[in-house]
Amino acid sequence: MNRAHRHTIAAALAAGVASAAPAAAQVSGLGGTLIVTNKQPGTATIVDVASGRTLATLPTGNGPHEIALSSDGRMAVITDYGAQQAGRTLTVIEMPAMRVARTIDLTPYTRPHGITFLPGDSVVAVSSESSRNVVLVNVRTGDVSRAIGTSAAGSHMVATTANGTFAYTGDMGSHTVTELDLRTGRLTRSWAVPEVPEAINVTPDGKEVWVGSNATGKVSVVDVATGAVTTAAEGVQWPYRVLFSPDAKTVIIPDLRGEEIRFLERATRREISRIPLPAAGPQGVTISPNGRWVFLALSRQGRVAIIDMTTRTVAGHVDAGMTPDGLVYLPATSPAAPRVPMGAAGTVKPEDVRSVDAIIAALYGVISGPAGEKRDWDRFRGLFAPGARLIPTGRRPNGQQVMRILTPEEYATNIGPQLEQGGFFEREIGRQTQTFGAVTHVFSAYDSKTRASDPAPFARGINSIQLFHDGERYWVVTIFWDSERPDMPIPQQYLGRP
Repeated sequence: MNRAHRHTIAAALAAGVASAAPAAAQVSGLGGTLIVTNKQPGTATIVDVASGRTLATLPTGNGPHEIALSSDGRMAVITDYGAQQAGRTLTVIEMPAMRVARTIDLTPYTRPHGITFLPGDSVVAVSSESSRNVVLVNVRTGDVSRAIGTSAAGSHMVATTANGTFAYTGDMGSHTVTELDLRTGRLTRSWAVPEVPEAINVTPDGKEVWVGSNATGKVSVVDVATGAVTTAAEGVQWPYRVLFSPDAKTVIIPDLRGEEIRFLERATRREISRIPLPAAGPQGVTISPNGRWVFLALSRQGRVAIIDMTTRTVAGHVDAGMTPDGLVYLPATSPAAPRVPMGAAGTVKPEDVRSVDAIIAALYGVISGPAGEKRDWDRFRGLFAPGARLIPTGRRPNGQQVMRILTPEEYATNIGPQLEQGGFFEREIGRQTQTFGAVTHVFSAYDSKTRASDPAPFARGINSIQLFHDGERYWVVTIFWDSERPDMPIPQQYLGRP
């Protein structure tokens, strides 16, 4: 879009390294909805992943911790664990309406914490830590149908087999894992495991129970058939949760105290990689049904990290309210996902978006100004559609033509300071426009100067700008540009206005 930041972009293109992501960078092509529990405010935050917008903040009971999602995505159920006072309720959220459908009183089964849906989407299994039970609750009627004692202290989390026949609890006070038969309502077995087992999960086939020890930093595996307990990982300071990928080949372990997340190959128990997350407080974790994306609550930062499982790197973040913990994800294709109207990320000036001329003038005007002058980046954000991209091209020293893809937020955060420091003015010097229906394509030739009074520009080029008109206003969808070079002058047909 300009030459003032050309050296920075060219260097990044040549090195193949992207700049640091901003605090709330969305991920290109990723949509869907997150529902996140917020412990201290006693709320649930519903976030549109594509735009990063908070769609709703709903009240819950005291100290919401964990959350489970029905297989059809239409119900999310939260355990209200409590804080100073013991919690005793479940909060049921209806989707896509994004409303609290009911609150279920579990008295006398207080301190509800772990939760999982059983097949059929009507009943959840909930661990009641203080009463030493796992209770089966019909979330449609609000009735507790059965309570199964664990005979153990601190039954904090619960995991169930895919067929819903067995449940397993990590008993933090008794240092055991307990097996419960949900068909008969009986405790069947228990195994001694390393001290203070909190995180727990069972493979879908019910053959392995993975459990994390807060006291020893070990992650252990219980072989359900033989009862053998073996070590899968060590040195995890606080293995907060254990999550399996949908194909059960990868084990994902957030380390709350160690400020990182680990990835293990389940079959060999070999560590694949880990991601450091300094000062983040990694807690609750979930994964998309296709296994591509991991969503990790960062409790100290009030946001959710989005991790690309193909590279095992953090691809972006979305804000999620204070002290986020448990979370679930609905893909954009789910019938239960809310339909989100378009909304701008910044302040919209009606005069900026009422016509093609107006929005093009605003684009050039908002980035231009003398050295030391702050630009109105909130106005800049307001010009762009959710998911919009800015795409500069550049040529490496070896002659290879490459490009970078930036969000408007990345442009404002990473490129903006350079424009403000050095001074930069860009103006349109020619345009060709084509429109079909709601789609407008603008080929906008530009020149760039350090000062408006400079007799000659230091650069010229063409911005290929795609606009969308929603019936009320124009939105910038894409800006894709290249600069003029001695071997590639701007054709005369693109200079001037037809």
